[in-house]
Amino acid sequence: MEFFKLSNDLYDKFEDWLLRDFGIRDKVRKNPATGEATEIERFPPWFIEHKRKIILNILDSYMHEVITANTIYPMTYTELEDRRHHQNHAIAKLEYLEQFLMRSLTVLPLSKTKSIQYFDLIAHTISILKLWRKSNSKIKKILDGSLKRTITAYKSSGDITALMGLGLPNAVLENIVKEGVKAIV
Repeated sequence: MEFFKLSNDLYDKFEDWLLRDFGIRDKVRKNPATGEATEIERFPPWFIEHKRKIILNILDSYMHEVITANTIYPMTYTELEDRRHHQNHAIAKLEYLEQFLMRSLTVLPLSKTKSIQYFDLIAHTISILKLWRKSNSKIKKILDGSLKRTITAYKSSGDITALMGLGLPNAVLENIVKEGVKAIV
């Protein structure tokens, strides 16, 4: 569950950064002769708001994918595939966030050294998500063992209903019926 805690931390840190307008400060220009403030230069608030909305949308989509994938407890190949699909989309959202931030840094007057922590957090979260996705292989091995037992039971009884409950595509079911265990294993 480290991926889930890390995802919430990522969201919280970005939310805090965005609430502080990326840490962008107004620049005060002083008159060189008198030393008094003559002008306050501000970064356009509409532009910061635009970037903030996009980043929050990316983060919301990311959390949606993580939560959806985490609520799937695969009992069939279809559910396993669906879970992996959402995990892949979560990783893709973070990759997009990283690219969007890189692009934003070229325009926004942000300190590269202060913003590096956000890139590090994104990279670490991606690596943890990939480890989580890798854990699907254990589930697949369990499903493969169940499939072998079900095929063996089908061959002895001829009852295809047990095969139907595994969530296999029709083409695979037809292949099993035609050729038996050797077609799959």
